[in-house]
Amino acid sequence: MHGDVLSVPDRQFNKVFILGDTGLGGLVGAGRSRSVFMNKGRMTLNEALSEAGSANSVASDPARIFIFRTDLGKPKIFHLDSKSPDVLLLAERFPLQPRDIIFIDRVEGIRWNQIIGQVQPTVNLVRSIQGILN
Repeated sequence: MHGDVLSVPDRQFNKVFILGDTGLGGLVGAGRSRSVFMNKGRMTLNEALSEAGSANSVASDPARIFIFRTDLGKPKIFHLDSKSPDVLLLAERFPLQPRDIIFIDRVEGIRWNQIIGQVQPTVNLVRSIQGILN
């Protein structure tokens, strides 16, 4: 009616965040953090993981998927071990809330290899300098 005011909520607040190692792009290590808008304010955990390209089959640990939720009260952490296919049925029934954070952790060996890969150039440089000085 004349004089009515419509209030449309901002879509920016109606999304979830997906962090960690996803299969997005189909490349090893191609996972990147992203946000996904919730259609009509509803989304399940399976839908969000699908939007992210699921867990990276090489670098991620499907047993270590976490959902962080910060309500007005105490923050909550949920854990999903998706190694078992029946758990994915439960993930289809897990409704996400706006601003939830989904984190897909890395396989332990991959993390160790990355640390070594970052330290190795420094070790090589120190050895080179020691070789020059000797």
